[in-house]
Amino acid sequence: MNNQSCYCYNHCASLFQCPFQYAIIEQYDIMLPHNLNKFFWDVRPETIDQKTNKKYIISRLLEWGDETAVSWLEKTYSVDELCQTITTSRSLSAKSRTYWKLKYHLA
Repeated sequence: MNNQSCYCYNHCASLFQCPFQYAIIEQYDIMLPHNLNKFFWDVRPETIDQKTNKKYIISRLLEWGDETAVSWLEKTYSVDELCQTITTSRSLSAKSRTYWKLKYHLA
């Protein structure tokens, strides 16, 4: 992360030389990885927060995601959070819900 440019308009040499570094790093940590943007076609991905929108993110990626997306989910969220979303989300299809229940031994 040291080699990244900062996102403010001060044109800092790197993210860690920016006077706003803590706010920028905090924002950077809660944004989705760019390779997952394709699964959020109906919203602006940069507005999605990993913490606040976790049920939405988990549901969307379990329904439409690929292996990379599911791998990211498993690294980012706890098994309890995933299982809770699998059992309560209304946006998962019956087919997906059945698959994930079997995978996580919820059936």
